[in-house]
Amino acid sequence: MKGAAVTKDTVKQDLKRATQLQRSMLRAIAVLSKVRAGVSPQFDACMEEIVKTQMWGTKFKELTA
Repeated sequence: MKGAAVTKDTVKQDLKRATQLQRSMLRAIAVLSKVRAGVSPQFDACMEEIVKTQMWGTKFKELTA
């Protein structure tokens, strides 16, 4: 997963929208991670990757705390 792409035409609203989408994605993953662990190996791999990364891991831990 990547952060918001910034180009010369990017405005503050675009960055805010991208941040909101990222938070929404993390909230959805946090809820799904509590349902049943071990059902989907791909989802488990995605979870490991999210928790490993510095940018997403911190935010994810805040949501699940």
